[in-house]
Amino acid sequence: RDRSPSRGLGDVYKRQPQPACAASVVPGPALQPRGDVACLARWPVPPAARTAHMTQTPLDPTLLATASRELLANTLATATSASPEHIAGHRYLGLSLGLPAWVDRLAWSIFEKDFVSEGGAVRGWNVRLEQQTWRPDIEPVPLMKAGNPFCFGYFGVTQEPEGTLLDYGLGDNPALDPTRLVRDPLVTLNADHTWLLGQSQVQLGPWRLSTPSYFLLRRLGPVHYRPKQT
Repeated sequence: RDRSPSRGLGDVYKRQPQPACAASVVPGPALQPRGDVACLARWPVPPAARTAHMTQTPLDPTLLATASRELLANTLATATSASPEHIAGHRYLGLSLGLPAWVDRLAWSIFEKDFVSEGGAVRGWNVRLEQQTWRPDIEPVPLMKAGNPFCFGYFGVTQEPEGTLLDYGLGDNPALDPTRLVRDPLVTLNADHTWLLGQSQVQLGPWRLSTPSYFLLRRLGPVHYRPKQT
């Protein structure tokens, strides 16, 4: 998930058993048969080639709000990697997925992710929100700090061979903040990038560990506030 990053890292960052590969949820190109979802997630498919297959009707993104971890994993592994250019300049409402309800109650279930383009690179941050029951049409209310939206969890957006990644090691986070270890692969659920899906993973040296934390993002509108840290 990013889930938004600063929550219960010690509790949720565990390697999860990889489910067996299932049929692609969001249409994509034919992939060579591999043994597990982790293999598919690392399969380097050019984003442009995959986007060409998104003219078909995809899964209703709202169904993922109550989806199993297996469906979330399969969707992340087979959907089209998000394009940094398409998400830059936009705010997204986030919903935490995949974690036990008690974890959400201790932290939060909804949040906001903002993306901007600066100096030829795309970066972003998270915004804490007043908690309310998630619906696709809710209008989020940001928590305020010193008169401004409470922003945290800064990241850079990179394109790796396996797809687009939110890299918290590239953001303006404190040097000892464990958030800096978080990496979020990000995919789009439709061609216009109004719905996105991501997962929080942890980078420990050369190893990238999966967690049960996923997040669903719905586009809200243009970014209207930039914290000074970015």
